[in-house]
Amino acid sequence: MMFDSIFQTVGKYFQPISILFYVLYATFVFGIAFFNIEYLMIFKTLIHSFVCLFLIIRFHPFREHNLTKYDSRIIFSAATILLLNTGIIDTVYGYIEQYKIENHVKNLIERTNELE
Repeated sequence: MMFDSIFQTVGKYFQPISILFYVLYATFVFGIAFFNIEYLMIFKTLIHSFVCLFLIIRFHPFREHNLTKYDSRIIFSAATILLLNTGIIDTVYGYIEQYKIENHVKNLIERTNELE
């Protein structure tokens, strides 16, 4: 099938893609990159959708599967991404909403720029 070859190719790069997600999350969480919190939630939804659709299409129950060496990496990486999305991002979102850190950091940056 055409989809099988596409997913085999994507499967080979799934782990580097998940590492890219982790790096992007780290930039958000540690404040290296400043984004509106709404963008973080959109990013979270896109990642959830990508991972879920990939898993549904790749491992659907309507046919027999021959698991490859990349499949265990895909499943582990997908589970890690979903756990990270569910736990850390929701916690960070709640923390930012509660204390409005984003506005505080922007004010600090503006004050620092005024001092220069």
